Amino acid sequence: MTVDDGPALQARLVRDDLPPTFTRWRVTLPPGSARLTRAHSWTGVLVLIEQGSLEVECMAGGRQTFKRGDLLALGWLPLRTLHNPGPSPTMLLAMRHAGHDSIHAGAAPMKFHTTILSGGGNTTGIPVPADVM
Repeated sequence: MTVDDGPALQARLVRDDLPPTFTRWRVTLPPGSARLTRAHSWTGVLVLIEQGSLEVECMAGGRQTFKRGDLLALGWLPLRTLHNPGPSPTMLLAMRHAGHDSIHAGAAPMKFHTTILSGGGNTTGIPVPADVM
């Protein structure tokens, strides 16, 4: 999803009066820098690229670059490193439900089966083979 596809969602992420049940923070990657990370650090987090571009490197070495306005769910990927390949700082806005640990840890299983169809893609924007979906 990009900001062009969902301006209302971007507006909700950046608004000043965020509900107290959510936490929000910003991450800045200087030009040419890299940050080692793992998926569990991003569990339940929506990440909006506010400025610059972000190259996501996975454990198998695959890389995908995202640009300003892209919305990512990094917790779904086998992350290794986040890179800023550009000449200017990359600014990320991250948001998660404040009680995400209590929601997942020891929570009762859902009482119904949910399937999300995304038209051959996923929330990261990386193409997913048809046999996987």
